[in-house]
Amino acid sequence: MRPLYTIAIPVFNHLHLTKKCLESLKISKGISRAEVIVVDDHSTDETPEYLRTEAEAGRIGVIVMERNSGLGRCLDKALEFSHAPYFVTLNNDVEILCPDWLEMMRDQFVNDPKMALVGIQAADVCGSIDPNGHGFQGASFEYVEGAVMMGRTSLLRRIEGGLFDPEYRFAYFEDNDLSLRVRKLGYHIGRVPASVRHKRCGTMGTVIQQGVDVDGFHRINEETYKKRWSSYIKNRNFRVQWGIRRTGANGDVLFLTPILREIKKQNAEAEITVYTSCPDVLAGNPDVTSVFNNESENHFAPSDKYINLDCAYECRPDMHIIEAYQEVSGVSTDDWRLHLYPGEEARKWAKEAVWNEPYAVIHPHIGQPWMGRNPRIPFMVQMSNWLNHKGWKTVLVGTQFTPGIPCDLNLQGKTTLRQAASLVEGAGLFFGVDSALMNFAQASLIPTVGIFGAMNHKNILLPFPFVKALTAPLMGCGCLGCHTVYAERPKGSPGRCVREQGDVCMDRLREEDAVKAIEEVLGAKALYQETSKIRERVLAYITQETQGIDIGCGRDPLTDRCAALDDDPWPEVTMRGDARKIPVADGIYEWVYSSHCIEDLDDTEAVLKEWARILKRGGKLIVATPHPKLFTGYNKEHVWPGFTPDELSQFVRDVGCMPEISDVWADYSTVVVARKL
Repeated sequence: MRPLYTIAIPVFNHLHLTKKCLESLKISKGISRAEVIVVDDHSTDETPEYLRTEAEAGRIGVIVMERNSGLGRCLDKALEFSHAPYFVTLNNDVEILCPDWLEMMRDQFVNDPKMALVGIQAADVCGSIDPNGHGFQGASFEYVEGAVMMGRTSLLRRIEGGLFDPEYRFAYFEDNDLSLRVRKLGYHIGRVPASVRHKRCGTMGTVIQQGVDVDGFHRINEETYKKRWSSYIKNRNFRVQWGIRRTGANGDVLFLTPILREIKKQNAEAEITVYTSCPDVLAGNPDVTSVFNNESENHFAPSDKYINLDCAYECRPDMHIIEAYQEVSGVSTDDWRLHLYPGEEARKWAKEAVWNEPYAVIHPHIGQPWMGRNPRIPFMVQMSNWLNHKGWKTVLVGTQFTPGIPCDLNLQGKTTLRQAASLVEGAGLFFGVDSALMNFAQASLIPTVGIFGAMNHKNILLPFPFVKALTAPLMGCGCLGCHTVYAERPKGSPGRCVREQGDVCMDRLREEDAVKAIEEVLGAKALYQETSKIRERVLAYITQETQGIDIGCGRDPLTDRCAALDDDPWPEVTMRGDARKIPVADGIYEWVYSSHCIEDLDDTEAVLKEWARILKRGGKLIVATPHPKLFTGYNKEHVWPGFTPDELSQFVRDVGCMPEISDVWADYSTVVVARKL
């Protein structure tokens, strides 16, 4: 069984303190599930020999620093070697007096998925910050002391600056800074009434004796800390007001959403005002505080940071639009997903407008007479007929009415932007010109084939395998992307084809290339639908008419009738929330199902216990997850590489469920089907 806790203890000399600290750990409940790592910060007394003996006996792990590096570097090194979901920092001048301390701290995380750090509450423990930025024992709770602290390992590894920011030298102010950093991100800090004995400055006194200028490090760290957090110390909040201008068009404004999301990710209290002529694209976006139509209003709210993204990508023809936005804004993100929120009213309209069966959205014309942007009508007729022949219902959309194209439903010029977005969101395929609607399809994560000529598709399409460009054969059309080249001009392109007449790129589109692109995106999307790969096998173990829940369903819930929980507000989601804390009473469901979700969550045992809690006695718990040796993909959200059937079965037994099936399905997915006892 893997450890639940990593307890990291930095030491420098003072062997008698280290021995007392290690001895006191023995009273701790749950200590058998802890790996203890002692980091020797280049001790010069008997400490190295003692630690070597303890390590050889298998009681602790030891990391030896090459030179005296300070508290922060020692703990950062220990964090690299942690194998547990919870990382505990413990000073060697601390003795544990409370047997329940580990369990009490862990409970704080289990009960609050947004909890990041937990410390102890005691009369001599600081947690307040005074007007000068110093910690003191006050009524407010603003930071967790690092002498005894527990954090989520996965969060501590991925936050900017790491556990203790290396900008702080040797020691002091790192724990204050860490607490403020995680709170700024929107996470919580907590504390528990665990009793300890702390001989303050026990280790630091030895460091001073060794000639280390501790006072100098303290003073320079204080300057670093005050400079970074002066606004918080003054206002007691992390609020920053952003003003962002991007006039149009709809698709270009949609590409703001990764930037907006990253701003809020880095500062949960950020207030973002967007000035645009396309406000509907951002309606309902939770990352935006307010939107002003800058064509009809001259209102500019005061802002701490103002960014003008007009012409940001037009003046950078060799960059993807998101890269251009990042360069101009100074906000970088590796999450390029576009987010669109059509709203329930538009979604309801779309559901009533189309059939309850797969349909393809076709967008044949951008609404402007650009020869290098619009395909010929005969080509679109061919493709619409081909889709019908393959069993697809077809829906024509767009602001421009294009006559002569056969379809099952023609809604060109008949929808609002939000209605059109909902139609695209519910489709099984998008085939059409480079446009806002094509970008809506990318945002909806549906198979997408965009038709390009004058525009460079590499600057617009997202790096998803189920999104592809259809262009004229490269060797047969040397001027592809001419519009993007023109865009080097500060005011954008003149909106015309460089050939000006005849034999333009759109005349060279081939049906066989379009068919191949459609088949490729449909096949690639199927690889991402983990539930679809095993649906029929799972359904053999449940009764669809009974009450069940799919946890982490994404856009592919197990059944049409089940509760569908996810943290993204897709139209298929009926319950938005965190998979670690389900907002229902005990014993509600006949079955609980989750596919490729549990590997993203820290505390596997606590999560499965929560899922078993909402299951009726005798109900089925069905969990699918990557097999760590068979799954070859990569997902940056994964906390664990996956589980073997034996590993997952043991976890399931531990929460009171008896495995009935434990196997590998669909080549790389570990699946356990269990019954609650």
